[in-house]
Amino acid sequence: MGKGEGKGDGSGAIASGDGSGGCGCCSCWETDNTAPDPANVGRWITDIPFLLAFITFWLGMIVCASMGFSSGDVSRLFFFVDYNGNRCGEGDLTDYKYSHWTHPMNTGTNICVKECPTTSWVKFTLEDNYIGGGTNSSGTNIGYTFSDSSSTAGQLECTVYFGTACINSALTVAQLRAGSSTKSCCTWTDGAPAPDGLYVCVPGALQTGGTSYAQEYVDSFSVLISAATSDLITGWYVLLACCLISLIMSFAWTYILKASASCFVWSCVALSNLTLIIATAACYYMYDKYKTAYDDSNLAADEQMMYLMLVALCIMGAAAVVLLCMTVCLCKQIRIAVGIIEAACEAVQSMPLIVLFPLCQYGIMLLFMVYWICVALYMASAGDYVKDDLTGVYTMEWNENMQKAIMYHFFGLLWNMAFLRHMTILILAGAFSVWYWTPLDDKLEGKFQSEHPAPILSSVKRSILYHTGTVAFGSFIIAVIQAIQIALEYLKRKQDSEILKYIITYVQCLVKCFERLMEYISKCAYIVTAAKGNMFCTAAWEAFGFLLRHMGQHVVVQWISEFLMILGKLFVVFATVAVCFFMAGSDPNISSPYILLICCACISYLVACLFLGVFDVAIDTILVCFCWEKDANGAMEDSEGNKRAYGTEGLIKFIDGAKQAAEEAKQKAAGGSVAPAPTEENKPDEQTPVQEA
Repeated sequence: MGKGEGKGDGSGAIASGDGSGGCGCCSCWETDNTAPDPANVGRWITDIPFLLAFITFWLGMIVCASMGFSSGDVSRLFFFVDYNGNRCGEGDLTDYKYSHWTHPMNTGTNICVKECPTTSWVKFTLEDNYIGGGTNSSGTNIGYTFSDSSSTAGQLECTVYFGTACINSALTVAQLRAGSSTKSCCTWTDGAPAPDGLYVCVPGALQTGGTSYAQEYVDSFSVLISAATSDLITGWYVLLACCLISLIMSFAWTYILKASASCFVWSCVALSNLTLIIATAACYYMYDKYKTAYDDSNLAADEQMMYLMLVALCIMGAAAVVLLCMTVCLCKQIRIAVGIIEAACEAVQSMPLIVLFPLCQYGIMLLFMVYWICVALYMASAGDYVKDDLTGVYTMEWNENMQKAIMYHFFGLLWNMAFLRHMTILILAGAFSVWYWTPLDDKLEGKFQSEHPAPILSSVKRSILYHTGTVAFGSFIIAVIQAIQIALEYLKRKQDSEILKYIITYVQCLVKCFERLMEYISKCAYIVTAAKGNMFCTAAWEAFGFLLRHMGQHVVVQWISEFLMILGKLFVVFATVAVCFFMAGSDPNISSPYILLICCACISYLVACLFLGVFDVAIDTILVCFCWEKDANGAMEDSEGNKRAYGTEGLIKFIDGAKQAAEEAKQKAAGGSVAPAPTEENKPDEQTPVQEA
């Protein structure tokens, strides 16, 4: 990055020096020892084309919403169509909202009625257009309930006027319509009331059977359900305390991890090696067992299992050898990982409120989902029912413009959800990068809080004002990949050939791997953007360079962090549930705490995921910043040209120049003499960037 940017002179020298963050000088950071100052860097709006594209896309979403609101009616989704394709509750059938299937086992015999029939005979007329002008006792051709105090009389009248072949028939619509010159029919219903909120008449026999089964199920567990409900109401304070306790336990985990990070990390390494060694030994034992059995009995099944265990033995053995070699060769990277974990704990402890920030993300996501679902419902109700000539089934179809609008609206879901996730990562990375690039001596003296009283709000302001386009760019790439995944899944379900399905599944696997790779590169790119103000392309290129030069370090940190994330979630859940168990057990009004504890476990797990998600971003941010400082191969300079050490004491010991700068700062603070810095002749190798596996 240019020195003008580090000094924050407002010249707009962001990476390329032209204010655009272009690729013309994307590698200048390798030779410049100027430390970034994320809070004061002279920033410009990055990725303006994608910012404009994102705004334009939202205008398109508003247009799609207006199409749905103007053409659709959500209430139409609650109404069915009759056997003739007319939608109940609309037009001439406005008063006939209920759908009644004259023969429940035949989906093509439904008619629209004003109200669901009671226990009686139902008479209806099958005509091509049966609205109005009928001759039956209701004065219309629409089906109605035959009103007679005697069911026998109703049956006799139906038999006389419409023929016995029509009574309780399960014939198709075409057969019914062709079976009588009057095209009329009647059927017996044992009552068909509509469930609350629905406009469909359910035969009484079906309702009775379902109700009886449900009643039997509820009765068998009535005591348990009643007790569980009572316990949840009585123990509401336990659920409320669970949220606070799980958050406290999450913070406690950071202190425990900071104090014993080395123990956890090396335990993770040892446990991983031990697991693979045990798995290899188990595979050898099973191979030897089946080999002996095959030699004795010569059974084909034993031979098959013998070769299967041999393959498993080779795979597990190779994995164990590779992991053992990596452990030996990457000892330095493992020790650096310990320092990164400790630094992440210290960063979170310096900004405790940062763990609550993702709640804003989830709140905005929830509001967006409510808006998106409402628009989707209106757009879905804007279609018309069309009869399939082959099957005779009516399906919803939309015109070409509405189909395009629905696809546009669905892609908007993918893009905006990815945008919100990535914006949260950028904001968190901005706060953590400010913490990392605060000089070490200032952090030790407690000046970080005084110099940056609101690091989270400042990061929110910088991210939204300057880098919305960058986030739109990165999230657009992820949305396109996800759309390709969905399209491949649609194609796979349409295929009849198993070979083509296997091929599509393989392609889906490759696309998914590419998506995860792009997610990680995008996260690293946002860290570079948060610290330096780069546009997405240059930031992603630098992130890709970090990955290549420090592949071993990234692999070790990711491997260890995954283990610590799992361990942290288990710690938070079990510790919270243990405390809640004692709280619930001390309340005599709670009969059985188990349902209450299950709810507490779910709540604590969600809180742990929320907290450790922030912790994971802290680890990645500190990892990238450390690799950046390490690539400088010496102490980095602040905006005034003074050599300063950044990071933490646990990390600078792996950077000779930073370590020396920290020692000089301590000697100056103590009033001692400063040892002369080594000359360039004494350290010729320091001009070459460190290359790592």
